[in-house]
Amino acid sequence: MRRRSVIITLSLVAIAAGLFTSNAVAGDKHKYRRVAEFTAVGKPKQIELDQKAGWCMIRVMEGTVIIDSVVVVEGKKKTKIAVTNTLKKGDKKTVDLGPSRKITALIVNDREGGTYRVYLKQ
Repeated sequence: MRRRSVIITLSLVAIAAGLFTSNAVAGDKHKYRRVAEFTAVGKPKQIELDQKAGWCMIRVMEGTVIIDSVVVVEGKKKTKIAVTNTLKKGDKKTVDLGPSRKITALIVNDREGGTYRVYLKQ
């Protein structure tokens, strides 16, 4: 009987440890990671990357920014995503980049003169 109790206890501890570590790793992919900060001047901004991502968030830090489009670069393949959104200080815009995939660069087309940050997550 005592042996059975020890086996059950150890099994429960192993399961709890497995759940804890899987949540810690999985939780990381649900957080946005800052990859760049720019001032909008009307010229495309290219961010060199080597990471998986499925979402992009743009957050305006100062002034007003117009984001026309985001281009996802995967090697030689480019996918343009129209955004055309006017954002003011404190505003955020989330852009769905499609299924999470390995991105080699991100190009942001902007205008208007404000400062903004670009974040990515899987």
